[in-house]
Amino acid sequence: MNMPFLKKCIYKVLKKEYKEILLMINDKSVVSFDVFDTLLKREVASPRDVFRIMELHFQDNGIQPIKGFSVLREAAEEQAKKEVINSAITIEEIYDYIPVDNALKAVLIDMECEIELQLSFPNLIFQLIYDACIEQGKDIYFISDMYLHYEIIEKMLKKAGYNKGKLYVSSEIGKTKYNGELFSYIRDTEKINTKNWIHIGDSVRSDYLMPKRLGINAILIERAPKNNKYYDKNMNNKNKHYMRMNHFINTHISEYQSPYEKIGYAVFGPLLYGFSCWLAQKIPENRTILFLARDGAVIRRAFQIISKRSTLYLYISRKSVYGAYLSCVENTNEIIKNKFPIISRRHTTGELAISHNISESKMQELFEKNGIEKDEIIISDEIEKQVLDTIWPVVKNNAKEQYQLFQEYLNQLGVSAKCAVIDVGWRGTTQTLLQQAGFKVGREKIDWEGYYFGIHYLIKNEFIQENKNRMFGFLYKEDSFKDRNYIREVILGTIAFFEMFFLSTEGTTKQYIRDNDGIVRPVIGKKENNSLMNENIDLIQNAALDFVSDLNQSTAKLLVNIDSKIAFGNYLAFVKAPTKELLRYFNGYNCFNGDTPKIFLGEHGSIYYLRHPRQLYKDLIRCDNRALFLKRIFKIPLPYFHILYFLRKFFDKT
Repeated sequence: MNMPFLKKCIYKVLKKEYKEILLMINDKSVVSFDVFDTLLKREVASPRDVFRIMELHFQDNGIQPIKGFSVLREAAEEQAKKEVINSAITIEEIYDYIPVDNALKAVLIDMECEIELQLSFPNLIFQLIYDACIEQGKDIYFISDMYLHYEIIEKMLKKAGYNKGKLYVSSEIGKTKYNGELFSYIRDTEKINTKNWIHIGDSVRSDYLMPKRLGINAILIERAPKNNKYYDKNMNNKNKHYMRMNHFINTHISEYQSPYEKIGYAVFGPLLYGFSCWLAQKIPENRTILFLARDGAVIRRAFQIISKRSTLYLYISRKSVYGAYLSCVENTNEIIKNKFPIISRRHTTGELAISHNISESKMQELFEKNGIEKDEIIISDEIEKQVLDTIWPVVKNNAKEQYQLFQEYLNQLGVSAKCAVIDVGWRGTTQTLLQQAGFKVGREKIDWEGYYFGIHYLIKNEFIQENKNRMFGFLYKEDSFKDRNYIREVILGTIAFFEMFFLSTEGTTKQYIRDNDGIVRPVIGKKENNSLMNENIDLIQNAALDFVSDLNQSTAKLLVNIDSKIAFGNYLAFVKAPTKELLRYFNGYNCFNGDTPKIFLGEHGSIYYLRHPRQLYKDLIRCDNRALFLKRIFKIPLPYFHILYFLRKFFDKT
């Protein structure tokens, strides 16, 4: 019979959950715990990863590289177990089978012990059970079949908060749990009545069968429980970096109770970490780094964890910089020729005027004078030009003032002539407007580069096309839909959902003013999101930043290369097969495209939409999470991302 399968069956039948364990230990006065994979976890997926980290540390510690050290170390342990007469081996006995001199052997042993200490982390579920035992005044023992020194394991336990209890280690006593001798030794030494003793551990033989044979009550727990459910199982089996990242997440995520925090840690955290590392490597040292409000705020916080480089936060929006850029435009024909995506494609005459910084009162005055209805949908360039010609004198005058104010704002920040702007992405509109406006440092025109999660070009704007070579995408950079890119498809099908992770509680930047002290300041609009949405987004973002900080501080990061594919993996798993529960978490959320409200997941149920297909079409067009919208309505597992791709391809041709 297949042994791994048999073990899985045994665990499934015998393993106990948290509440069951508390009930089972209630009437016992003595509780003993296995140490590794019970009270403590490693932040790496296997012991061999410890040896790989040692290899990476050799040069830092002045040690000549030892070819294939991790394989040698693993083989030495197996050899020691076979040949050492006493089955309770020590770390020194293991290193006797590695061909190095005694001085180097001592250095390697110290290094391994130190790395093990760094990588140890409390298993939070069993920390709660341990705390319950302390509160109830039980006698506690820590029992480990382990080659590490007693002192190192004691340090690990204390580091994790296990301060009360007596430790027994096989390498010190010379007896093991595996053959039952260590349990017998503790029973006789401590004079324990086995009827009052219960042992908890994850090994079928060492922690369950052996104590049971000696009359000791035993609880078998699940080895490596899956605390993180947002990952791709297939990718986890094939990609070692992805597997290591998710092991790290699985080790830490049980700290969080809220589903929003779990989503932040497991889904958004890897995106922030991977993007921040990419930025740190990609942006030249001579560029001023500017994170754009508002979505850039959380990215900046993540980057500051990863990198010590100085950064600036630029209060800006497409609308605010567009208002300054218009001072460089000669006439309205130029606006018609190079349309920037400042508002949604289907907009009214009133929305067009407001997007050009015309106040409601001024718009009403100008429209009445020229016979323009403010709610008329613009269906042609002729109507658009009529509106622009009507408001142009006011727009041009405002634009000159905004240009001067924004130039002063840049001077106040102290930017250089070479700048890198960081934002979530998609078309690089803000960067292009900054470039075309020609802002300067002294007499030198500022050169703007942009760094984004993704770049795609869906509008015919010659300035954006000219600036393509100054734009860089972490997840993807595509020029058209001809070259299919699945990451882009997924993002386009869930774009408002992806952007939700980056939302700030601040309002958008409207324009710039000079205060009484002569300082140029941004004018910030009202908050757009409801308070519950803001609260949940805070939970998501703070947990994501915890992931960035946790991994950055951990020695485990040496073995985890979070490239674009790995960073995106958990998001893909998250949205590819969304559960009813997941969709319920975000039902009722709102989103905006500039000042225009958009549909997040749909406002009605499937029965309503079946009765009103025209409304289904309208809401689908207004929704920026179309794949999730369709999944919520139809509920059946269809390839929604592929369906949307072919629809976009069809409409792109027509």
